[in-house]
Amino acid sequence: MKWFKKTIEAPSGESVELEGLHTWMVRWTSRHGQYQSETKPQVQAFTNAEDAEHFAKSLRDAFALIKHTSGNTVTVEVQS
Repeated sequence: MKWFKKTIEAPSGESVELEGLHTWMVRWTSRHGQYQSETKPQVQAFTNAEDAEHFAKSLRDAFALIKHTSGNTVTVEVQS
């Protein structure tokens, strides 16, 4: 597994470098009832873009399979 590392500065005022990770967040809205208001936001984090895109494509395919068209946006964004 390949980790995408980043260097961040500690907010303490010191000049200390810490190691952090880039993460890719997949966001979508799940439905837990039959009414429009019965939804909630969901997020899943990944440590590499390939896994995040694979998961997002699976969600999009599932929405297409069940013919769910309202609020079926799936986004992938890098958090750095």
